[in-house]
Amino acid sequence: MRQSPALTRHQFDRVAIAFSACLLAHAVWLPITFTLATAAVVALRRWLITQHLKAWPGWIRLPLLILLLLSIRTQFGGLGKTGGTAMLVGLLALKMAESERRRDALLVVTITLFLIAMAFLFNQGMVFTLYMLVPTLLCFWALNDLHAHPGQTTPSLQVLRRAALRTGKAIAYALPLTIVLWLFVPRLSAPLWGKPDVSDESTVGLSEEMRPGGMADLLVDDRPALRARFVGSRPDPNDLFWRGPVMWRFDGETWSSRARWMRGVELDRSRYQLPPANLEYEVMLEPTDRPWIFLLDLPLTTDADARFTMDFQVLGENAVASLMRYQGQSALGSAAPMSPYRESEMNWGLRLPPGLNPRAAQLAQQWLEQANGDPANVVQAALRYYRNELFYYSLETQELGSVHRVDEFLFDNRTGYCQHYASSFVVLMRSAGIPARVVTGFHGGYYNIDGFLIVRNSNAHAWAEVMLPGRGWVRVDPTAAVAPERVDPNAAALFADPSWENGDWLTRLKMSMDAVGTWWNQAVLAFDLKRQQSLLAQLGLGGGWEQRAMAMIAAVIGVGALAALWMWAPWRRRRKPLARIYARYEALLSKRGVTRPPSMGALTYAQQCSAALPAAAPVIMDFTRTYLRARFAAEPDAQPPLAQLREQLNALRALLGGR
Repeated sequence: MRQSPALTRHQFDRVAIAFSACLLAHAVWLPITFTLATAAVVALRRWLITQHLKAWPGWIRLPLLILLLLSIRTQFGGLGKTGGTAMLVGLLALKMAESERRRDALLVVTITLFLIAMAFLFNQGMVFTLYMLVPTLLCFWALNDLHAHPGQTTPSLQVLRRAALRTGKAIAYALPLTIVLWLFVPRLSAPLWGKPDVSDESTVGLSEEMRPGGMADLLVDDRPALRARFVGSRPDPNDLFWRGPVMWRFDGETWSSRARWMRGVELDRSRYQLPPANLEYEVMLEPTDRPWIFLLDLPLTTDADARFTMDFQVLGENAVASLMRYQGQSALGSAAPMSPYRESEMNWGLRLPPGLNPRAAQLAQQWLEQANGDPANVVQAALRYYRNELFYYSLETQELGSVHRVDEFLFDNRTGYCQHYASSFVVLMRSAGIPARVVTGFHGGYYNIDGFLIVRNSNAHAWAEVMLPGRGWVRVDPTAAVAPERVDPNAAALFADPSWENGDWLTRLKMSMDAVGTWWNQAVLAFDLKRQQSLLAQLGLGGGWEQRAMAMIAAVIGVGALAALWMWAPWRRRRKPLARIYARYEALLSKRGVTRPPSMGALTYAQQCSAALPAAAPVIMDFTRTYLRARFAAEPDAQPPLAQLREQLNALRALLGGR
C-alpha cells in the first residue's frame, strides 16, 4: 500500500492555525490551565518541526495521555458534555504531536470541524456564531493546502479572489436549501445533548432554597437573566417584580419552597376571584436549568408549556435548558388571592422552629398588642422598625454564627441585603400570628434602545407576602424600608442600571450590541417548535406532520431543480477562454482539410497539421506548446497566457490567408 505523503512545515502551520482558532472558541469555558497546556503541546510540536525532529515517541505520549485523563477526572468529574469535549480537545492536541503524514493532518482537520460544531453546545450568540466562521474557513484553507499540487506555490491575491468567489457561489447555492430545512424540519422541545451544565446557583439563577449569604454571588453577576417587551405603555421598572420560587419552610437558617402539597396541586381558576389583566408582555428567558417561568406579579396567563401552582408559582413542564420565548399577562399591583385550602395555607404560613429567636417573637407580640390585633398595623410597625433603627444595606456581611440567627440580625448585626430583610420580616410576622411567606425572583431592570427591558442576575431579589384579611397575600418589600443614607455606596453603584441617554460611549456600545443580540435571540435562537408551528400555520400548513413532510419534500425538490437549472442551464454552457481559443484554432485548420477526431490529443493533431501544412508548421507547434503548458500547468489556478495564444492564432490565420 502506498504511504501517505510527508507533512510539510507549511501544511502543519495551516492545520495548527485552524486548530488554534477553534481552541480559542472553546477557551471561553475551558479552564485556563487546560487551554494553555493544550496550546503548549501544539507549540512544542511546531518547534520540533523547525529543528527537523520527528514526532514524539510513545514513551512521551503515553504519560501525556495519562495526565490528560487525570485532568479530565479532576477538573470535570468525568466524561459529560464539558468533560467529553475537553477530552476531545486534548486528544486532538496529542494527535498533532505525532502528526508526520498528510493522512494525520486530514484527520486533525476533520475532528477540528467536529469541535467547531460542538462549540455551539456552549454558546449560540450572534457574535460567537460569526466568529466560528473563522476556524471553519481556516479548516478549508488547510484542506486546500493538503490537497494542493506538490509544485504549487503560495497563492496570489488574484487566486485568493477567485477562491473567495467560488466560496460565495457555493454559499449562495446552499442558502435556499438551508432556509427550507430551517422552516420545515421539526424542532425539538429539548436539545439532543440534554440539559446544559448551568446548575451553579451563584451564576445562573435562583434556587428553591435561600440561606444567609446564598445570593451574594448572584447579586454581583450582571449577565442578563431575561428580557421583556411590553404591549402598550412601558411600566416603571421599580414597579416590576418577576415572581419565582415561593418559600414556605424555615428551619432557623434556610428557607425552602419544597411544600409538595402546594406545588403538586395545580391552580383551579374556577375557585378563585382573579383580577383582570392590566399588562401584556413578551419574555425571552435565558437558560437556567430550573423549571420556573418568570412572570410579573400577579401572573395570570402564559402561552408557555407551564402550570400555575396555588401559590402562583409558574412551573414549566421541563427545566429551561435553552433560550425560551413566551407571552404573559399579569395583574400588576394586585394581591394574590388565598387558596381554597385556607387552613392548610395558614398553618404553613405560621410555622416556625420551636425555641428559636425569642427576642424577635417578643418584639412581634409587643407590636401585636399595640396594634390591637390589626395585622396591617403590625406590618407598618415592622417597616418603621427597619426604617428608624440603624439597619444598613450592604453585600459585605458577617456570617451569622448564632443559633438565633434572626435575633442576631435584628438586634446585633443589622447589616445585610434583601434575603436577610425578607427572612427576618417573615419571622416577625409569623411570630405575631400573621401568615407570611418569602418570595424570590427579580426586581427592576432597565430599558434598552430597542424597547426591551433587560433584567440582570444582579436584579435578583427577595421580598415577603403577608396574608391580610379581605385582601389576600399582599406583597411587602422590607428591603425598601431601609433609609437611603444607610445603603452601601458600593452596592448602590453596583445595582445602578445603565442609561442610554446619560451613558458614555462604551455604555451605549454595550447596549447597542445587546440590542443586536436580542434580535438574534428573537429571530433565531427562540425559533422553537411553537413558533415554527405558528409560522407554518400562517403559510397554510397547519395540518399534521404528513402535510408538512410533503411540503418539505416538495420544497427540497424545487430548490434542487432551480439549483440544477442555474448550474447546468444552456445559457451557462459557455466554454472557458482557453477552450474557446483552441476551438477557433481547430475551426481554422478544419477549413484547410485537417480535422481532429474527439479521441486525438492536441500534440498528435499538431503533428498531423504540420505534415499537411508544412509552411505553417512552426506556428502550429508554437501555439500547441503554449496551449499545453497553460492547459496542464503546475498551478491549476494560474492565469493562462491568453494574449500570447491570440497573437499566435492571428499569426497562423494570416499565414493561412484567413480573416
